[in-house]
Amino acid sequence: MLFCYVNKYYVIFIKTSVGEIEAKMQKEMTETGILWRCLDCHYTTKFKPVLFQHVESKHTLSSGYNCQFCSKFCPSRNALRCHISRQHKQ
Repeated sequence: MLFCYVNKYYVIFIKTSVGEIEAKMQKEMTETGILWRCLDCHYTTKFKPVLFQHVESKHTLSSGYNCQFCSKFCPSRNALRCHISRQHKQ
């Protein structure tokens, strides 16, 4: 994915991949089962997809996603999924 950062003087394009997001995730075995931990802030959850959404929304620069139906900008894949399910029910 390509991120475009614009300030007064320049535009920077930053590529954020699934691999970069997963590099910030760690799987841990505990007495009660598996926990997934964010390596940036130590947030934990039992569910890998929840941690993936956390890292994508809190710790990566992303160009975001535009809705295919109305072109609304959403900052993450999860935000786009929620937008489509709420606004474009079929």
